[in-house]
Amino acid sequence: MSDSTKDRHQSPTGTGTGTGSFKSALSTLKRAATNTSNKSNLSFTPGDDSIFNIPQDPLPDNPRDLEGFLNRHLSALDQLQRTVDGRNQEIKDYCTRAAYYYNLKPRISGQFLRQLDAEIHVLRQQRNGLQPLVQMRHDEIVRIADHRKMLDEERGLECTVYEMYLGFRKLGDWEERFSI
Repeated sequence: MSDSTKDRHQSPTGTGTGTGSFKSALSTLKRAATNTSNKSNLSFTPGDDSIFNIPQDPLPDNPRDLEGFLNRHLSALDQLQRTVDGRNQEIKDYCTRAAYYYNLKPRISGQFLRQLDAEIHVLRQQRNGLQPLVQMRHDEIVRIADHRKMLDEERGLECTVYEMYLGFRKLGDWEERFSI
């Protein structure tokens, strides 16, 4: 290896092959990612719904700002939809796998089948744990629609977006998602 090649492979301290600086940088990133100042100050105990008792933000009195508020909640609902849909796909995959193994029942141990059933149960619990978050977003959409209707009435206008706002909740779709 030439001297110029060796120089390129050495760490800034002049020792090793440069992996020391990479490891140091990686270690710094890990420390930053796990820094306690970055953690939420909310503690959550499974089964405790008090974490969902979040004070409501005041709604703006400008229709444009109100629509921005609505869009943030719709974006959050879209993310929840993708998460629930992904979990539902996992549930379907596990159910397909379980059906295959149940057809081989005499050759497959009962313990293995019970473990598959337990995994499906846990996946459903995880998915169903998202229902309060979906409900919070739906409640906010209703609150925004009601506020928009009030604003329009105060201005002597007919509220033409109320039903459209409520339709964004897609209640039937969500009911189906949580029934798989």
